Amino acid sequence: MLKLINIKKNDSFIEAEYIPEASKEVGYLKVDLKTRKISDSRLTSFDDTIAIYRGHAKLALLKLANSDTLPERYPVAWY
Repeated sequence: MLKLINIKKNDSFIEAEYIPEASKEVGYLKVDLKTRKISDSRLTSFDDTIAIYRGHAKLALLKLANSDTLPERYPVAWY
């Protein structure tokens, strides 16, 4: 589980900070909407070698990119 905060979008990019579950660490992610690739990021120590939280944050941001309005915070859960 993670939380997306400070979500922002323009015509080219969507970006947000993310906080892994039970953590105070903050990561960052910026995704190019045209290529759907990560253009900038800052990992947390919880991402280790596979960047699982960053991956889930990317999928959630791409889902939110289709919305007309963005929430201030967005919880992301998976199982």
